[in-house]
Amino acid sequence: MANLSNSDEEFHRQSVAMLLAVINGRSYEAIAAELGFARTTVERRVKRVAQRISQGVDGSGERRSLISAKRI
Repeated sequence: MANLSNSDEEFHRQSVAMLLAVINGRSYEAIAAELGFARTTVERRVKRVAQRISQGVDGSGERRSLISAKRI
């Protein structure tokens, strides 16, 4: 990821990992307890990264084409 500091890159990676954990059925509460965060912090970060992915924005804020598919 271009133009990201190590701490920004780690923050983004951790946020994506949180999203994946939620997708795989873990609760916000369980993730928060494991990482030592408040549940609301985990919830906000998961929602933000999900929103950025759905909008096609990568970790550096650059728009990327994440999915290129034609509807049939």
